[in-house]
Order: sequence, then C-alpha cells, then structure tokens
Amino acid sequence: MSGLEGILLHYFEQFTYLGILLVLLLCGIGVPIPEDVVLIVSGYLVYMGYTRLSLTIPICLLGVVMGDFIIYSIGKRWGEKIITHRFFSRILTRERINQGKAYFAKYGTKAVFIARHLAGLRFPIYFVAGMVKMPSYKFVLIDLSTALVTVPLIISLSYYFGSRIDWFVKVLKETEHILLILMLIVLFIFILTRRRNGRGIEDRR
Repeated sequence: MSGLEGILLHYFEQFTYLGILLVLLLCGIGVPIPEDVVLIVSGYLVYMGYTRLSLTIPICLLGVVMGDFIIYSIGKRWGEKIITHRFFSRILTRERINQGKAYFAKYGTKAVFIARHLAGLRFPIYFVAGMVKMPSYKFVLIDLSTALVTVPLIISLSYYFGSRIDWFVKVLKETEHILLILMLIVLFIFILTRRRNGRGIEDRR
C-alpha cells in the first residue's frame, strides 16, 4: 500500500480500533478522506493480524453512522448559516447545498440511502436531511440500512483479498459505479415490494 492508504495503515497499526473510529468521525465533519479507503485499510489490518474481523466491522459501522449523524446534526442545528464559518465554507458551498436540496427534492428520504455511494454529494445530502428536519430516527435507520450492506462487504473483501490488496483497490475504484447501480436496483426492488405489500393489506381490508 502507498499514498493515503499507506499513511492510514501506519496510523491504524499504532492505534487500531480507536484510530479507525476517530478517522471515520473526521470523515463525518468533512475531512477529505474517502470512507471506502478507511474501510479497505481496516479490512487489510485484519488480514495482517492487527485486529479482529468480529470487532472491526461493528467499530466501522459505529464510526460511519456517527460520522453521518454529525453531518446531519450540523444541518439541523445551524442550517445554511454554517457556510459563513471559515472551516465549513471550504467544504460546503451554497452550490453544494443546492445540489443536496435538488437530490432531496427529487428522491425524498431515499436520497439518504443513495448518498453513501455519491462521494461528492454525501455531505450536502446528509446536511440537507438535517436542515429540512428529517426525523433523527428515520435518518439513522436509513443510513444504517445501507451501511449494513457496504461496510461489512468492503471490509470482508479487503480481508479476503489481503494478499492482493493493491489489485483489489484498483478493481474497487474501477467498479464503484457498477456497485452504485446495483444498490439502486436493490432500492427500487425494495420500494416496489413495500408498495405491493401495502396494496395487498389495503385490499384485504
């Protein structure tokens, strides 16, 4: 591993679970570290024997959801006022907020599910979710539902392909759009099934 992955690997070797959790929380406040990279390095750390898979996955899930909830809470507490802050004005412009609003207006709460796979829009969409006062429990449930798929999957695959980690990183970057399409298909099937079940209940009444 080299570059950012190598830096994170060295850091995680020293601080293991606490280091992973702290970096994922930093991702939540806008530090430009790709979440997928953190998960890949976390899985590789398991392969190297520094951590255990049974602990790494829940730690990463906790860090991911807490990080997302931080973004949501910032939007709920301060709204668009935050763009006047010197730090946040660099990572959250009015243009990005408008992009988040557009996705939220088009997809509603489903935008929260989709956002995990849209690196550039994840922050503004979660921010807007808080800004429009989406119920906290609903945000957490939707965010957790998608994290329960992607987080264990990426960590487990990077652990399984530990001996070929550079190849795996390359493949993941090349197929990330395919993964997004698959997730959208799953979301569509889920919504369609719920609607059919709902109609079936109404018909029985």
